[in-house]
Amino acid sequence: MNGERRVNQQDRRSDNRWQVDRHIPVAVIIALLFQTGTGIWYARGLDATVAQAVKENDKQERRIESLESARISAAISESRLIAIENELRTMRVVIEQLSHQRQAKEQK
Repeated sequence: MNGERRVNQQDRRSDNRWQVDRHIPVAVIIALLFQTGTGIWYARGLDATVAQAVKENDKQERRIESLESARISAAISESRLIAIENELRTMRVVIEQLSHQRQAKEQK
């Protein structure tokens, strides 16, 4: 009896283990192929989306750089314009002083 029990226990253990055989349904194989194809298609779509986003990002970076350059140029031009305006004010004051001096000399 002990010998039979051991054999039965070994049979049960071997039945509980996973076994690989050639009896895989065609539907499972088709489903796996379909899922693999769908995964590849989805990955390609993501790759195209990422590539487009990278191109758009590069384009935006170039725009930002050009705007920053234009802003710097505008700031330089603005400072030059302010300097010219200050010089014109000074010249106007000097001209007015000279005009007043000339009028004072003519009245004497």
